[in-house]
Amino acid sequence: MPKPLAICIEDLDAPKASRYVQCVALPGRQPGLRLNDAGRAIWFSEQAVACELWVSADDRLILYRPEGAAPATVRRAGRSLDVPFAKPVILLDKDEVDVGPRHLRIHVHGEAPAVVAPHPLAVKLTPLERLAQSAATAAVVGALATACIEVRVTPPEVAPPTETPTVEVRDSPPMIAPPTETPTIEVRDSPPTVLPPTETPTIEVRDNPPSLAITSTPDAPTPTPTIEVRDFPPTATPSPVVPVIEGSVAWALQGPWTVAQSYTVDGQTVWFNGTLTLAGGSYSFTPSTEGTPPAAGTLNFLFDNPWGTVYLVYADGVAPESPLTDFAPGDTLANCTFYGGSIVNELRVKVGESGNLSFAPLSGEAGDWQITR
Repeated sequence: MPKPLAICIEDLDAPKASRYVQCVALPGRQPGLRLNDAGRAIWFSEQAVACELWVSADDRLILYRPEGAAPATVRRAGRSLDVPFAKPVILLDKDEVDVGPRHLRIHVHGEAPAVVAPHPLAVKLTPLERLAQSAATAAVVGALATACIEVRVTPPEVAPPTETPTVEVRDSPPMIAPPTETPTIEVRDSPPTVLPPTETPTIEVRDNPPSLAITSTPDAPTPTPTIEVRDFPPTATPSPVVPVIEGSVAWALQGPWTVAQSYTVDGQTVWFNGTLTLAGGSYSFTPSTEGTPPAAGTLNFLFDNPWGTVYLVYADGVAPESPLTDFAPGDTLANCTFYGGSIVNELRVKVGESGNLSFAPLSGEAGDWQITR
């Protein structure tokens, strides 16, 4: 399963202090990281989307331009490609993307440690850059001061003349420093050899997903990467069907869970209930209490987004086929990240005192909510 990818978007025309935005691209074509028609990074928004950034099933960073979206151009080593509609374009580290008035550079950093919304990256200025900023500020202040017209009531007093410097007479002339050694003139028997220029990479458009590269001999040159465009979004190669063993951890996590969230209304506790169902990499929620939750709550994302995707990471020492009976009360089995609409929620699954399973925060225990089975 592909994992969220940490990237930085660099605005090449912005000042250094505000040039970089840290972002996370989510697996699959789902609401998440996007660029609007002004070239700004947006998060879980449908307004003025120019292109989408997400991770393919083969863990590649994808730039996807929806039908009717604003123009976008990908640049790599002097070559450029006008991004076509509805075709995934594979981005590499340091590829440049032009969207609207902005010229962007994409930095790919690898697997993201956590899923977070785009946020500016604080850049520390060097002493020379801080000095340049101070000089620019001083120049502005000086220009403003020069523009003022000074009016005095009385003329200024003339300062007394300074003492005339004496004429220095030396007994002997000053010593002259010895001249530095003159560099020798180098004569070569033949002119230096000029290295041939490297070949500029081409922009490649493919009709089908690429096949796996066959490793060549150690002395063979490394091919230059091309800009790859696919006709269809990539799909994950289905893994061999492995039956889920009854009584295993994977078997225990799938299926229906009982959900309850409490709220305090006018001094009284009100419960909202429902059923959460996990099936593979997706979830669905069916509320059993009518109405809308009256206040903020940890599980409100289920009521607001009754379906979405779930990303499951098993804890250390836990495998899908591990027998559930191998684990003691309090043990964590897995961390679950729910992607529903504009909400990302991370919870963990643990073993209860009586052997039942329950969800809990990543740290601590749940207070006004519970998900159990």
